[in-house]
Amino acid sequence: NSAGVETAFGSDVVKYTLAAAPGAPTFSGATSSGVNIAMPAAGSNPSTTLFAIYESTGDKYLQANGTLGASAVWQTRSTWDGSTISVNEGAKPLSFKVKARNGESVETAFGSETATNTLPATPGVLAIGSPTTSQLTITTSASGFNNTNVTTALYAIQNTSNSQYLQTD
Repeated sequence: NSAGVETAFGSDVVKYTLAAAPGAPTFSGATSSGVNIAMPAAGSNPSTTLFAIYESTGDKYLQANGTLGASAVWQTRSTWDGSTISVNEGAKPLSFKVKARNGESVETAFGSETATNTLPATPGVLAIGSPTTSQLTITTSASGFNNTNVTTALYAIQNTSNSQYLQTD
């Protein structure tokens, strides 16, 4: 004031800009039990921005331990990047999208969605029944095919002596 008396500073107020909506994730290293996720570029988001990864075919979020669960888990881009998604199902279709939030927990909309699949699990040995001139019975037990494959997994049967595939007609 005019008498030279100064007051103390008031309380600090921290405000954040809105986070930028993330792009689509990419995938690599697919196996019959999971796939690795690569986070989209950070863009204008600072390194402290938090992200949640949503899997839409199962309506679940990626958890910190790599499994899928009901609740969103928020981690930085660098923490998520390269994470292995463990689904333990061969030939499983998966579709992921990412959203961000700033330091005040204001969330963006989800970014673009990207689809991938886990690889089918390798089948086991088949049992061949007694062939006739018109029929060949091929069976499998629970251990014959890896039961971790989703029911939509397709198989081809190859005759190893002549490299031809079994036809259904």
